[in-house]
Amino acid sequence: MIGTRTLLVNPPLVGGVGFTRQGRCQEREDVLGTTKPPFTLALLAALLRDRGHTVRLVDLTATRMSVDQLIQMLDADGFAPTLILFPSTTPTLDADVAAMGRLKARYAAPMFCFGPHASTTPMAAMERATDVDGMFVGEPEDGALALAALGSLDELDTIPSLT
Repeated sequence: MIGTRTLLVNPPLVGGVGFTRQGRCQEREDVLGTTKPPFTLALLAALLRDRGHTVRLVDLTATRMSVDQLIQMLDADGFAPTLILFPSTTPTLDADVAAMGRLKARYAAPMFCFGPHASTTPMAAMERATDVDGMFVGEPEDGALALAALGSLDELDTIPSLT
């Protein structure tokens, strides 16, 4: 299964600024004075674990960790992801893909994202995010579960919500 070891990541700060990447919410931290938790990632973690996948969920925004620190942590734990999923937004897409692309390069794992930009303009978003293997249009839960259960990336066309 592609998602044998799934890494769910809320991307890091962008230029030192935290962003909420939850559903339709894509505010800068300084707008509300905080960021909202990545509830969708938490839900995905629970759903994937219920189906037998090994899951790690890391909120780089809340912990103020860098991707390099995450790589060190994963390597120390011996966790090499086979699938990487992350949320993104319109103002953070380029920075998020660049940061998450370092994880993809390190672990040679396929990488997929979801969020309002991917849902609104999926083809344009994919053109901007060439390191991403696909984006979920709409709510990601069903599509992410189907993706994690696939035997190979050759079966991606079986997931209707995936661009």
